[in-house]
Amino acid sequence: MTLERLRDHSAIKWLYPGMHIKRWLLLLAFGVSLMGLGIAYLLREAYLSYTFPGVFYYLTLQFMPRWGRGALFMTLSLSTISIAIWKLNESLLFAFVRPDREKSLSESIYNKRILGRGPKIVAIGGGTGLSQVLRGLKSYTSNLTAIVTVADDGGSTGRLRQEFGVVAPGDIRQCIAALAEAEPLMTKLFQYRFTEGSGLEGHSFGNLFIVAMSEVTGNFEAAVHETGRVLNVRGNIFPSTLEDVTRSARTSEDEVVHGEHNISERGAAIHEVFLNPPSAEAHPDAVRAILDADVIVVGPGRLFTSVMPNLLVEGIRKALVASN
Repeated sequence: MTLERLRDHSAIKWLYPGMHIKRWLLLLAFGVSLMGLGIAYLLREAYLSYTFPGVFYYLTLQFMPRWGRGALFMTLSLSTISIAIWKLNESLLFAFVRPDREKSLSESIYNKRILGRGPKIVAIGGGTGLSQVLRGLKSYTSNLTAIVTVADDGGSTGRLRQEFGVVAPGDIRQCIAALAEAEPLMTKLFQYRFTEGSGLEGHSFGNLFIVAMSEVTGNFEAAVHETGRVLNVRGNIFPSTLEDVTRSARTSEDEVVHGEHNISERGAAIHEVFLNPPSAEAHPDAVRAILDADVIVVGPGRLFTSVMPNLLVEGIRKALVASN
């Protein structure tokens, strides 16, 4: 077994620094040693005080040298203690850990304890670029915050915005899928897009789920939080603003174009990008995350459709300037 494979083995992760496991194993070993020492004193006293039948000569393995008996009993005790702890662990956690789960218990504890002490990273952007970055970063820290553009108005997202007046769910859906710790089938379901059906064709199941959750919880912010909880998201996801904003652009021909889809369709060079309304208020939790971050990642993604819309929110821009 190579060093890399050994490092990835679930049993080895129990011994990683910060797991809070080794100290209790040492305490257990110390307690068992004290108990063994006490039993040894009692047996020695009994051995000196009483005369035992001859069969005890064989039961206590006195035909073996003392060092051999000691090594044999220590090996047997370590084996039985290890098996007992293993089976006790399975019995106690049976009601909480599914037997068909893909991740081992040690890996789950590792993710919770070690990655929970990782650097505070904020990723700002939108689209596929941001979700790909999040998939990579979540292997190094759980202190992740995604700040996502909500100015998308194309496809399923655009239709839902027009019909329900919600904040654009599309890019947020991709970030939730990227940070989800749920079973792969659940994540695949969340990304599923209907290819047929009256009123459903073109819609993503995840978009519909978020919109339905916003109706149940009463607001979009709570919907994102609860959806993340359902899919066991590692980190936080915040829209850059909770206001209903539209992305607009002024081309080099002095033509004003409204909406991401229309901007992408235009062939003229873009001279200026702005939001409507221009005074959209930044999400307060997004601002706090930026100010508290150790690392801030902007992009990757399309400059005018994924990156710039976040920076056009004044509160986000000021927080970036004031950050460390």
